[in-house]
Amino acid sequence: MAAEGELIDLFLVDRRAVADVRIALAASMPAGHELVDVHDVWLGESPISGRVVAADCRVELATGAGLPDRATLEAAIGRLMDAATLPRTRDKGGRSVDYDLRPLVAGIDVVPPSHGRPGALRIRTRFDPARGVGRPEEVLAALSELAGTALRAGSIVRERLILADDD
Repeated sequence: MAAEGELIDLFLVDRRAVADVRIALAASMPAGHELVDVHDVWLGESPISGRVVAADCRVELATGAGLPDRATLEAAIGRLMDAATLPRTRDKGGRSVDYDLRPLVAGIDVVPPSHGRPGALRIRTRFDPARGVGRPEEVLAALSELAGTALRAGSIVRERLILADDD
């Protein structure tokens, strides 16, 4: 899965001004990558990995025969969001694990086609320490079942990670 808004923890041995760190990092970014921001945080702050509570993903739908119209897609989204449970099975380490997808889906929006891009879904999945992580490809599979047609992802891009203390 491609990603656009990844977060990293960076620990420096020596104290540096944020502006100096930004300049040094920006100068050493790999081709095709862009440094968006740098924040100085309290040394005792919890690591980012433990503070992520959700992710926003853009799922561009593969075009072709069988792609439902917007009304059918929105009806399937409504049924998914109204469902009390969404029992699913995923492979985990070579064994099948049953789980409930519904609590891991925070929201789904339809993004209409524009500027030569196919239609897309914007899916917010939750990260739960006990239940696991919602996966956009599983949400798409559940929507396919509810829409009565196979939906295929042309691409999946994680646009943003949401932290517990984000607004």
